[in-house]
Amino acid sequence: MNNVKKNLTMLFLLTIFFLVNINIKAQQSFTCVVDTNVIVDTVGSEMIFYLDITNTSTHPLILIIARTVNDLPSEWTSSLCYDINCLPPFVDTVISNNDPLDPDSTVECSLHVTAIDNHGTAHVHLVVGNYNDLTDTVGYDFTASTEPLTVVKNGYSPASFSLNQNYPNPFNPTTNIQYSISSRQFVSLKVYNILGEQVAALVNEEKSPGTFILNFNGSNLASGTYFYRLTAGSNVTTKKMILLK
Repeated sequence: MNNVKKNLTMLFLLTIFFLVNINIKAQQSFTCVVDTNVIVDTVGSEMIFYLDITNTSTHPLILIIARTVNDLPSEWTSSLCYDINCLPPFVDTVISNNDPLDPDSTVECSLHVTAIDNHGTAHVHLVVGNYNDLTDTVGYDFTASTEPLTVVKNGYSPASFSLNQNYPNPFNPTTNIQYSISSRQFVSLKVYNILGEQVAALVNEEKSPGTFILNFNGSNLASGTYFYRLTAGSNVTTKKMILLK
């Protein structure tokens, strides 16, 4: 009889636990997808972390994005963008009270860390939440870092393979893309649309080690999100850029 009582008690507790967790999940009013939490790039680069936030509730959602930790090397900056509206570095909080997110709609937010003048590592923590229910929040840690360059005979050779965020971004219709390779190898740099279709081939040849900057002209493309992918040997990396006309 005691075993039966214990089993019934355990079943009751498990049922309560299950119902509580179902209730918590039902209260979640949004989802947030982060493209990456760590970026390593070169001095002078703008490292951008993207967050796609979707309203999963049945009513318009006022979002809050708060920068609660902003640990930066000297002379570095970080700033927040909500959709295409970017704030100055000294503003820590974005509230979408003038532009609520409709049900089933997605908005792209971003954290921009710019490495100015010196090497270092930045640590930033963001909290994303429902402004009308601050218990409904999610926190994310982001790390942005630079790598020193080593001197070679004909200039500078990067310590590792890297692809910088294009600048400016968003752009209309041109933007600059910088990349680095550490040894002589075949390099491919191509641009794709959101369907994965190639729309441009910027580099497709063997390159010597070094850092390269090229200009991409999107005047023949429609406004939207595009991806540019750098391949050098076994190394592959992809970044996202936005064309706004």
